[in-house]
Amino acid sequence: RGGVDRRTAARPPPGPIPSNYVVMVDAKHLKQVNYFEGNTAVGDAYLKAVAEVIGNQAKEVGFTSKLQGTRYLIGMREASPEAVARFQTNVATALANDENVKRVFANQQKFLDDKIATTKGKEKEEWKEKLKILVKPEFGVANTPLKPGDDLQQVIKGLEEATK
Repeated sequence: RGGVDRRTAARPPPGPIPSNYVVMVDAKHLKQVNYFEGNTAVGDAYLKAVAEVIGNQAKEVGFTSKLQGTRYLIGMREASPEAVARFQTNVATALANDENVKRVFANQQKFLDDKIATTKGKEKEEWKEKLKILVKPEFGVANTPLKPGDDLQQVIKGLEEATK
């Protein structure tokens, strides 16, 4: 007999079944970066660098959308959990190695080192505390598969909680 073997035609393909995913990346400490010594241009440069890195990483896997503040959504169509994990690792690595992101934090590091070297007592301790927060970029990354009928607002709220 010809045609499709019904015993094997209904089986799903081996391995994970692709899903649509939403990934959120949240660039931490923007408030401190953006208003560092009253220089909002530093925060603008930081956001621009982050957006460029995320956009470059996402163009192969889906689309991006910037939410308010420091949050970015990336939509991934028909992705496996492994592909999502790989994407998240690639984004984190690219952000950590981006020259523009590094420059923002290196400039702040130098400024804070100078302040610490030239102040004393309580003021010196306050500058040391700022140094702990501001010398390295930090990013929260979370993902969730999308199912038909999901309320996108609830999905986003869940991702925001996961990236805190």
